[in-house]
Amino acid sequence: METALTRVRVTATDKGFATVGAVNAVLAKVYATKEPHDWSKVNQYCDAVISGGYSLLPTFDRLWDNSVENSAESILKSITPVALLMATGE
Repeated sequence: METALTRVRVTATDKGFATVGAVNAVLAKVYATKEPHDWSKVNQYCDAVISGGYSLLPTFDRLWDNSVENSAESILKSITPVALLMATGE
């Protein structure tokens, strides 16, 4: 997955393609859940996601509003495992 960071786009023009933010989010989750935990890597990749231009919707109830689908809050919207594998070259 770390090799994908240099191969994916910062933003995806089409839904379903991996982005730098998506790869950073997946890497943060991987390092937080695998044993032994690598909290410095989790912090590194979470910081990259936070500084990547994502933001939260103004109110929680907007999460169910279809008009804000694929908003600035969406990081892993419809990313398929195949798209991630293609990004890593595996």
